[in-house]
Formats: sequence, C-alpha cells, structure tokens
Amino acid sequence: MEPDTNPFAQRLPLAFWKRHVAQVVRYATCRKILNAARAYLHYRSGASRVSTKPCFLKVEVSRKCRINCNYCFSVKEDVFYPLEDYKKLIDEFKDFIFEVALYEVGEPLYHDQLLEFIFLRPRKQGRIGDIVFVFTGET
Repeated sequence: MEPDTNPFAQRLPLAFWKRHVAQVVRYATCRKILNAARAYLHYRSGASRVSTKPCFLKVEVSRKCRINCNYCFSVKEDVFYPLEDYKKLIDEFKDFIFEVALYEVGEPLYHDQLLEFIFLRPRKQGRIGDIVFVFTGET
C-alpha cells in the first residue's frame, strides 16, 4: 500500500508535537527515544503490527458518568480500574512512556483512589512525565 493512500501513514500534526515535546525533552532516556523512533517508523510505514512499547499511556480509571453527551456512545457503568493493575502497567512500561493520561469515557473524580493513581510515579530510573486527567465538571 502506498503511503499516500494509507491513513496510518499521514503526517502527525504540529499540535501533536507541541503538546508532547516538553515531556519528551524532560523525561527522555536513550531507551525511550529509541522506542519512540521505532514506533514512528512503524507508523510511517503503515505497519498494522508494531514491536514497540507505548510512548504514552491512557488509562480509563472510571466508566461512571452521569452526563449524557450527544457524542458519547459508551455505556456508563460503575466500573473502576483497579489500582493494582495500574501499578503493574506503570511498572511494565515505566522505561518507555513519557506521559500518562487518566481519562477516557468516565469521570475520573468518581474513583476513590484517584490521588494514588496520580502520585504513583517511579522516583529514579524510568521516570515518567505528567499524569494528566480531565474531568467533565459533573462532580
């Protein structure tokens, strides 16, 4: 498949790079940079399978939400991501990720252990950048 016709091989917008460049520069290690470069090469080639680890991690800590936005198609239920599973994710990927986002469909502020999610960071080797989360304003 030619790169021009492959939607996965489109150029990343400048806004993407601006958003993440501070995290990349501040928390870069050789391992993280090599992993990101390999991921980008997979992306540019339009590969459907990649052998790299994630550079940015997005975890949905809560599915609970009382707002029914028109654009949201997800089922809202009282399901919360377990802190122990999150600790395992961080431990597994800490040497590769630059940033963690704690949101997706639900309202993160409903999770009783949200502060523990936010403050769980490796202290030395494998440090990760900001823990980002967005809330809907409903709570």
